Amino acid sequence: MKKLLTLTIVFLLITPSFFAQFGPQNDLTMSADTPRDVKAFDLDGDGDQDILSASSNDDKIVWYENLGGGAFGAQQIITTSAAEAYSVYAADLDGDGDLDVLSASTADDKIAWYENLGGGAFGAQQVITTSADGARSVYAADLDGDGDVDVLSASTVDDKIAWYENLGGGVFGPQQTITTTTNNAVSVYATDLDGDGDVDVLSASSLDHKIAWYENLGGGIFGAQQTITTSAIGAYSVYATDLDGDGDVDVLSASTADDKIAWYENLGGGAFGPQQIITTSAIGAYSVYATDLDGDGDVDVLSASFGDDKIAWYENLGGGIFGAQQTITTSTHGARSVYAVDLDGDGDVDVLSASWIDDEIAWYENLGGGTFGAQQTITTSADGAYSVYAADLDGDGDVDVLSASVGDNKVAWYENLGGGAFGPQQIITTSAIGAYSVYATDLDGDGDLDVLSASSVSYKIVWSENLGSGAFGAQQIITTNSFGSNFVYAADLDGDGDVDVLSASSFDDEIAWYENLGGGVFGAQQIITTSADNAYSVYATDLDGDGDVDVLSASSGDDKIAWYENLGGGVFGPQQTITTSADGAKSVYAADLDGDGDVDVLSASSSDDKIAWYENLGGGVFGPQQTITASADGTWSVYAADLDGDGDVDVLSASLGDDKIAWYENFIGSPYKLIGDVFYDLNQNKIKDSSEFGLNFIQTNLSTNNVYSYTNNGYYSFTTDSGTYTVNHNNATQMWNLTTDSTTYNRTLTGANPVIDSLDFGFYPDTLLTVIEPSLTGAFPRCNTNINYWVDFTNQGTTLPSGIIHLKLDNSISYVSAAVTPDSIIGQNIYWHYDSLFFFSSEMINLQVQMPPFTSMGDTLTSILTVHELDGGNNIVYTNSDTLNQVLVCAYDPNDKSVTPQGIGSEGYISQNQELEYLIRFQNTGNDTAITVMVRDQLDDDLDWSSLQPIVSSHTVQISIEQDGEAVFKFENIMLPDSGADFLGSQGFIRFKIQQKPGLLPNTTIHNTGHIYFDANPAVITNTVINTIECYGTPQPTVSYTFPYLNASVTGNFTYQWYLNGSIISGAIADTLLPLTNGDYTVEVIDTNNCPKESVIYTHMSVGVEEMQQLKTIVYPNPFSESTTILFDKNLNGDYDLLVYNIVGAEVKRINKIAGNKVEISKNEIGKGLFLTYLINTITKEKIFIEKLVVQ
Repeated sequence: MKKLLTLTIVFLLITPSFFAQFGPQNDLTMSADTPRDVKAFDLDGDGDQDILSASSNDDKIVWYENLGGGAFGAQQIITTSAAEAYSVYAADLDGDGDLDVLSASTADDKIAWYENLGGGAFGAQQVITTSADGARSVYAADLDGDGDVDVLSASTVDDKIAWYENLGGGVFGPQQTITTTTNNAVSVYATDLDGDGDVDVLSASSLDHKIAWYENLGGGIFGAQQTITTSAIGAYSVYATDLDGDGDVDVLSASTADDKIAWYENLGGGAFGPQQIITTSAIGAYSVYATDLDGDGDVDVLSASFGDDKIAWYENLGGGIFGAQQTITTSTHGARSVYAVDLDGDGDVDVLSASWIDDEIAWYENLGGGTFGAQQTITTSADGAYSVYAADLDGDGDVDVLSASVGDNKVAWYENLGGGAFGPQQIITTSAIGAYSVYATDLDGDGDLDVLSASSVSYKIVWSENLGSGAFGAQQIITTNSFGSNFVYAADLDGDGDVDVLSASSFDDEIAWYENLGGGVFGAQQIITTSADNAYSVYATDLDGDGDVDVLSASSGDDKIAWYENLGGGVFGPQQTITTSADGAKSVYAADLDGDGDVDVLSASSSDDKIAWYENLGGGVFGPQQTITASADGTWSVYAADLDGDGDVDVLSASLGDDKIAWYENFIGSPYKLIGDVFYDLNQNKIKDSSEFGLNFIQTNLSTNNVYSYTNNGYYSFTTDSGTYTVNHNNATQMWNLTTDSTTYNRTLTGANPVIDSLDFGFYPDTLLTVIEPSLTGAFPRCNTNINYWVDFTNQGTTLPSGIIHLKLDNSISYVSAAVTPDSIIGQNIYWHYDSLFFFSSEMINLQVQMPPFTSMGDTLTSILTVHELDGGNNIVYTNSDTLNQVLVCAYDPNDKSVTPQGIGSEGYISQNQELEYLIRFQNTGNDTAITVMVRDQLDDDLDWSSLQPIVSSHTVQISIEQDGEAVFKFENIMLPDSGADFLGSQGFIRFKIQQKPGLLPNTTIHNTGHIYFDANPAVITNTVINTIECYGTPQPTVSYTFPYLNASVTGNFTYQWYLNGSIISGAIADTLLPLTNGDYTVEVIDTNNCPKESVIYTHMSVGVEEMQQLKTIVYPNPFSESTTILFDKNLNGDYDLLVYNIVGAEVKRINKIAGNKVEISKNEIGKGLFLTYLINTITKEKIFIEKLVVQ
């Protein structure tokens, strides 16, 4: 079995913790190749934390580059000459500003260092000493206060903590001993423990179970050993940082014999508090460390444990709580770039992707009809693949592939061998430090395609000449002034017939170009703009139709898509903003999306997950942002090509957060339509007669595309593309039968037959039943204000009822007016009548009410709407109600979203399979009438999109659900006045209900946000509502007692927490517990969904406790190394046996029928470790706990 041994950890940032609680263990990896030590440092100077490790079986010191997003690069070897390498550390030992590496290796007694040469390279091993007998741990700090970094070591064979003075120039002085009073010194650390401004020393030693410290007295002199604890049984690692946020440095330990990660509070003045346990589930804990692993600004804890082969971490969730498991792995994805071209020569356009976290360049065959085949990997050798491009590089008539990869600084290409096969990686260069972007074009005018690349780290734009037959020349530098180069492109910018180069760079916010002077020579950098904040992407095309090539940019710092007019002669006009609503803009592209002959603009923005387009209105003017999707999680790249061969341009995206390559079919201006009616077939003749009515809000579905439409007065339509489709209906209700012949329609749209009409579904009731759904909706409940109430009632049944509407207002609300005059008003009760309400039709009454004053702020206002059906004798034969509960507020948000049920707590806990009802309210706060209002709502993936059912809206609305699950509510010709002209008339709303997907797991979160568009203005984004599925299915444990342990009945993949008399027992997180005190015990089990369930109380009374309270005992010595004596204050007269158990509950010694008043126990009889002693009454079998024994 491979074993995971020492891991050391560093606190970087501290969040105050007042309770010092720690979460469950979380595995990072269980396949590390015998690592003895793992630490995190910024070894390559790029601002993130890389991983450094020492492994004993292969004598290696190695490092793994942090690629960001939780991904780490391949192993990079520093040395294989550290014989049985045990410890590693990094510090600037030679004072040159970067981090060098230190190692301790036990087989050769060596402390050594390795100079950081830059660029991730390290020099040869330089030995500091070979006198650290059994060298086990190394650390570096300025111990003598002279401004450079000295070295500390712990060695096991000579029990020594020692230090080595840094003499400068990479030279170190002889070993200077701090102590030899440790028993098997295994770990050393240094920090200012007593707050006097110098660096003290900490040690952990395993055979005396000791965590100790040594005060720095100045001048390189250290005081005597001061013990913090001897309860870290088999102490193997020590670390220090401010764990409780009180400004001083606390101590962390890992101890192998008790499987414990623990901490000790610094009480000031060199004193430390008792041991506080983080976990006892790190089996054979060998190391502890702390750093900000997830980049959220607080400090997480890492542990390495030998017994379970684990490296585990505990995320700091704030308040001292640590969260669920997160694994460092190389199997993550992270799509970073996408491109489209005909790779297999079959005449359609295939898709290429680069994913930087799994180092993969892959492609997806276009199978036709918008279908793509499975991922076909071209290479996994592009370490941190960032960019991909395709062109005929070897001149053989097919399309080859180019890649740029940031992890290995490579620009490479892959020959197209035909039939979808690609040859091995052929390296063009490995000197593109931080390769971010690649492109191919004929730069030197010799008829073949040369290669361009941008390197973010080295700030270079370079090109490599195509020498023919797939060979490329050396890098030729165009510029080294593109600071943070993110993107490169080429086009004839000055109209002289050759291809110039464009770049986007993030550090200097520049879009720049470089003139092609001919013969492969390029002119100096010419800046187009420095106003593209964190420039990420650049593109060039004729945007204003004047025959020259203009420039486009995307910049993430200002969320901007902008363009720069080519004024001729290589001069560009000022930045012209297309949008600042591309939140985290990462990519820009241009193509004629609407088929009108000019070039429209596309963008990808990662922070709002959006792919959007902007219509070219002519003359350099662009329309507002139009969203294609807002669910491309962390989208990074966008491209356009005719993917389905239908003659228009479709859109491609690559998104990092969900690892997706996706495409979006272009239906803009499509002539292809499927049209029909859903109607009440009064005469059941299967035909829609002119006198028959359409049914409202019946769902129809285009199954091929998985899109939905809801009828408007019975009418529905689908705009699509040529091809074969199936149209389905969602049966109106179970009370209606389909009368028309077809339950579905299968139809083919062609150029000759682009529109198919009369795809009708007729219905007739099969039973007579009244169902009326009343809905009471209120505008924003602002105090002391007149607001809208909307009364709506819809006939969902199969009768044509008549009756009364009754609205009872809350006692604090005053009626003002109504669009329909009430029949009567009696106090808070308002009445209207209705007659012959038609099937699936509704009636709405808009009224105004006055909210109470601010003195009622926070009150819940409850109003009730009741609908009654009356028979011919005016008797009530049917009743249904809706209740509106509003909490009065005095602030005002005119565009908001709410959900019912709201759920419990801030997470909105609801039951599994519970229906959700959403309300989106809007108000035109502009300065002119809104002609059209559109609400777009990306439905959560955990909702059943097909179950969406409209309830009511303030105005006539058209409803559809797009292929990606975005619900669209379009209020055409709403003519909504602005709030200045008509405050109450400027408001509207939409309410709908929807089901969860069946069987959602506990703690699944459901998010929902509305985007409201008033005409061509940018979206108004509502608040986000959250619901969380409550816990269910966790079995309730019971507690039983089998001497000497309490047992939780529930076993399996659970975590546990024990309580005594309602208070948590620190560190009691196993399925058994040794009860040392009488009282009420409970155990809480937590399943893999983090759902808890607590047992009923188990009252533990150890029989004989009263007698034991009278029987006094003394154990001396304890701890002991040879023998100990247990002395009783009276003779036991043979009434008791003495039992000794080890910490896993096995009996190791029994003394029967103790006759006198003492017993002796020797180390030879029971061995070393922690033991528990009990007396058992030989007659009653009562069991009495005596004492813990610690044998050294």
